[in-house]
Amino acid sequence: MSGVRLRPYLAERLQDLVLDSADVPGFLHELAVFSAAFIGKATGLPQLCTVTLMRDRRTLTAAGSGPGTRLLDEIQKATGRSPSLAALDSGQTVSVPDTRSDTRWPRYSRAVTRARRFSILASKP
Repeated sequence: MSGVRLRPYLAERLQDLVLDSADVPGFLHELAVFSAAFIGKATGLPQLCTVTLMRDRRTLTAAGSGPGTRLLDEIQKATGRSPSLAALDSGQTVSVPDTRSDTRWPRYSRAVTRARRFSILASKP
């Protein structure tokens, strides 16, 4: 799907997610599921997606695309540092192409590598 046709498709799909959701947690869950499936289809690889919100300087993982996302949230809480938190703080996209060699968040990277998650992309919209 080209970029020109992709934008209207994504806008329509996001609008459907909002309109079909009974509440905010339901919308965020469906957004995470849709995002993981969309990226997975584009890459041909299974994906996990979480949505992390920040309110009053506290973070809350509001939704995940599957059971593996809970573990990533627990690792983030236990280490207190992560690409997601860095993206929220900086407002910049944070890419971790390989958790096995990334040195910015050593405890986090070691833990997610043990969980067999090897790359992360975190962004603040």
